[in-house]
Amino acid sequence: MRTFADQWRYNWHGTWAGSTPVCHPEMRLALPLLSLLQGTVTILWLCSIISLLATGAVFGLALPANVPVWIAALVLFIICGTLAGSLKAARRMCYWGLGPARGTWSVVFLLDALVWFVVVVALLLLAVHYFPELREAVQSIPSQAHQAADDIRAWWKGK
Repeated sequence: MRTFADQWRYNWHGTWAGSTPVCHPEMRLALPLLSLLQGTVTILWLCSIISLLATGAVFGLALPANVPVWIAALVLFIICGTLAGSLKAARRMCYWGLGPARGTWSVVFLLDALVWFVVVVALLLLAVHYFPELREAVQSIPSQAHQAADDIRAWWKGK
């Protein structure tokens, strides 16, 4: 049994050691592009959630009469999760395709995360600047947070 386990371990390591992928030059372009797309999806989701909660409509598109806001928020969350999840899987495939020298690619990982963060911040600032409903919603967040906290306290005391 021990000989069989040693043979299996030897074959396992031999098989996986020889199957490391080759790094393609397109990976250098694909990672930032996928980060830009994922950042855009994240910002669109944030803006649509803020728009939904502030106005009861998503970017001016009213909900059907019998659909509650929480169901629309849940649908938006599922759509964003599906899109962002597929983009994240594509980014991980690009990471996997970088080859056996993954430790030397830490700069690429850092730049990829930096590109995503810069895109999210820039798009969020542009959205707040150009969409007055988002600007009003962002400015009303502190008062709505206080109101929500007061409502929770009142509910808790009444319990």
